[in-house]
Amino acid sequence: MQIKSNVTFKEYVKLLYKLTYERPVMKLILAFAGIILVWIIFYYLSIFDLPEPLIYQYLTLVLIFIVQPIVIYTTIRRNYFASN
Repeated sequence: MQIKSNVTFKEYVKLLYKLTYERPVMKLILAFAGIILVWIIFYYLSIFDLPEPLIYQYLTLVLIFIVQPIVIYTTIRRNYFASN
């Protein structure tokens, strides 16, 4: 018995992003990025006496907020068009 359905690419992307970001590891990574972001904002606003963020903190934010979603999207796209 085979079940056939038509799932649009947009629906597929939305579903897989939701499933990916519901995982506890992803929530932990996003929380870590949020802490780094708050640290950088507080440093530049001089709210607390925090140490100056290094290039590694900025690089981590770029990887988590920009590169990671792009990699997830390309994986989703490749899987969607590779399957029937």
